[in-house]
Amino acid sequence: METFKKHHLTVISFIILVNTIIFSSTFVESCNPIDKEALVEFKRRIEYDDSYQLLTWNTKTDCCTSWNFVKCDNATGRVIEIHPFRPTDDIDLDISIFVKGTISPFLGNLTYLKVLNLHHFQQYYVDHPAGLRGQIPPQLGQLSQLTYLSLASNILTGSIPTSFANLHHLETLDLGLNRLSGAIPSTLFQSMKSLESLYLEQNDFTGSIPSSIANLIPLETLSLNNNSFSGSIPSNIGKLKNLKYVYMSYNRISGNIPDSIGQLSKLEYLKLDNNRLTQSLPSSIGKLSKLISLHLNNNKINGPIPSSISGLVSIFDILLSENDITGPIPSSIVNIMSLTNLDLTRNSISGEIPSNIGKLKNLESIELSYNQIGGKIPDSIGQLSQLFTIKLDNNKLIGPIPNSISNLSRLYNLKLDHNKLNGSIPSKVLNIERLEVLDLSNNQLSGRIPPHKSIFPASAFSGNIGLCDAPLPPCKRS
Repeated sequence: METFKKHHLTVISFIILVNTIIFSSTFVESCNPIDKEALVEFKRRIEYDDSYQLLTWNTKTDCCTSWNFVKCDNATGRVIEIHPFRPTDDIDLDISIFVKGTISPFLGNLTYLKVLNLHHFQQYYVDHPAGLRGQIPPQLGQLSQLTYLSLASNILTGSIPTSFANLHHLETLDLGLNRLSGAIPSTLFQSMKSLESLYLEQNDFTGSIPSSIANLIPLETLSLNNNSFSGSIPSNIGKLKNLKYVYMSYNRISGNIPDSIGQLSKLEYLKLDNNRLTQSLPSSIGKLSKLISLHLNNNKINGPIPSSISGLVSIFDILLSENDITGPIPSSIVNIMSLTNLDLTRNSISGEIPSNIGKLKNLESIELSYNQIGGKIPDSIGQLSQLFTIKLDNNKLIGPIPNSISNLSRLYNLKLDHNKLNGSIPSKVLNIERLEVLDLSNNQLSGRIPPHKSIFPASAFSGNIGLCDAPLPPCKRS
């Protein structure tokens, strides 16, 4: 009996020992000393941090269990995530955090790291520049397990380290809102086969966009706006079948919009405004059936608007102002039932406004100023019940102001000046309740200005030699 008890206790002890070994191999409480040293060195380079998160980074405590915004792998005790400059509560993400310091190259020793988020949460970045300064340590390219890297909203300078080409597992790279410069390394995109989001906006990058960007097949977001990129848009951009968001505004990009753009069947936002793009719009643009917003304003695009534009069946905004576009407004445009904002200002567009423009029931703003558009203002414009802005000034429009405009109860801004409109002013138009901005000057209007409740300046009616009454001089009595 005693032998059985001893044997039983031995078995229990063995089970406890095995469980202890298994448990200890699965859950490691203390972080790796290499990782701890790297984090301590990082903290030493931070001169000021008003989030006070780094106060918990005490060398006498366990960095895996006691340090704020440090996450370790339970099995290995290796640090896999750090994001030290976040507000303690996600609802406070709009509250500024001020940080000063540099990025320690010792972070390159965190070889198990998957998330490195040094995004500087600073609401007033432009007015009060602060954050991490200096260059990006090339040692960060040793973090081959990284899936997320953000150094955004700091004041980092220098170029993107070529060592970043080693970040094969990276899904998000965010270097936006810094002072980085130079060209994108040609090798950077050759091996980033997992990248889904690339943010380089608001820096001082120069050079062309590497054609190797076409290797980033999973890419959904490409944000390069507000830099000094030059050259042309890579002709093979159509290979990026997963792209949803393309932001390249405010650069020096020239050449044409590649025909392959039509292959981006998932594209929702295409913003190429304020560049130096030339040639005509490719007809393939009409294949972008999921496109919500098209911003091509302030370029040098010429030629006519392709009739295929009617294929943009999901679009809200079409902004093509300040280009060299010629030809008429395609009649097919009235089939874009989702359209809310159409801006073709300052081009050389001719022809007439489509007579059935009233089909665009969701249109809120139509701006066709400074073109060569002739003919009459279609009566169907009065069917656009959502309109709050009509700008048709500085064209060659003729005929009367349609009475139907008085149906537009939401109308706030009506500019018809510098045309050849004639006839009298419809009495109800001047009494649209929300109308505050009005300019009918420099036309061929005549007759008495109808009584109106709103106060419009005399300049709104000047240049029409046949008009009279307030706010112009009284009509002469016969």
